[in-house]
Amino acid sequence: MKEHKSTGTLMLCVLDGHGEAGDLVSHFITDHLARKTFAHKSFKTDPGLAMRDEVLKLEQALLKGMYCAVWP
Repeated sequence: MKEHKSTGTLMLCVLDGHGEAGDLVSHFITDHLARKTFAHKSFKTDPGLAMRDEVLKLEQALLKGMYCAVWP
């Protein structure tokens, strides 16, 4: 659970991770999804778009193996 203080928005996620790297994937998403979504330029006007964009970016990072690198 993460809160965006200025809007009072709560992000609640259940990320249980399955498969060989499921634990790593769920931790990666937990560590980055809320922060990235809340910082997205469209978050306050279109949170659905912000979430969709950031999920896609995180998925691409995972598929490229960037979860092993330092993520900004």
